[in-house]
Amino acid sequence: MPRYIAAPQLSPLAFPEEKDMEAASLISHGLYDLQNHVNAFESALLLFDYCLAQRVAFLQIINQPGADSPLPNIFDQPWLDWPLIAARDAGMTIHHFYVAFDGIRQTMATSQPIASLCDKELMKSADSLFKMKFRNFIDLRDSIAHVSDKMKNAKKVSEHAFTGSLESRIVRGDNLSRLTISNVLDGRKFTNTWEGKIVSYEISAESLAHLNFVKQKVWDAFAKASEETFSLMRTRLNPAAPAKPREPPT
Repeated sequence: MPRYIAAPQLSPLAFPEEKDMEAASLISHGLYDLQNHVNAFESALLLFDYCLAQRVAFLQIINQPGADSPLPNIFDQPWLDWPLIAARDAGMTIHHFYVAFDGIRQTMATSQPIASLCDKELMKSADSLFKMKFRNFIDLRDSIAHVSDKMKNAKKVSEHAFTGSLESRIVRGDNLSRLTISNVLDGRKFTNTWEGKIVSYEISAESLAHLNFVKQKVWDAFAKASEETFSLMRTRLNPAAPAKPREPPT
């Protein structure tokens, strides 16, 4: 089975029915979109890592002995809040990735010819692997998109605050009551509270690698469909053409 470095595409012209042609186009877009979301996560990670490097360099400057010029203020540095921006965007991107994947799966179910060419076991594996790493991705997305809802009024506080025991570098304690966490970074771990739960993920190379791994599973699931649909397209458009290209004369 080929290992794709670019998203496999399905040829709409392989099918006589318009609904199957539309499904092929939508699935092709979805397969391509998975890479877009991986790229977006990687860009957010690069920004996050750049800011960490800037912080290290800044601390080295202010810790140099005998500096003559006035020391810069860390709170004046433009990159100070960028890690949080990167972490928020990457958290949303995880959700966008799954929406693209789910769209591929739902569209595939509407087209029997395409479904018959897809490796459904690989699709199931991709779904399981994604949810194993990003268990709370829906709550994560909601907690970022509606961050102010948690403190909008007393009812919302009760709805979204966490009650229970927690052991982390942010907060630790037993029998905590009405704890609200909003967009907090602890190293690479981004954390929120939402609907009474602690939701978090890590903006890291490991998370990026996991998204890439899931993406490749989905792409591999459509390897046969890509080959077959373009073969069917050639047959439909030129029925007299040989099944395989003729060998060049020797």
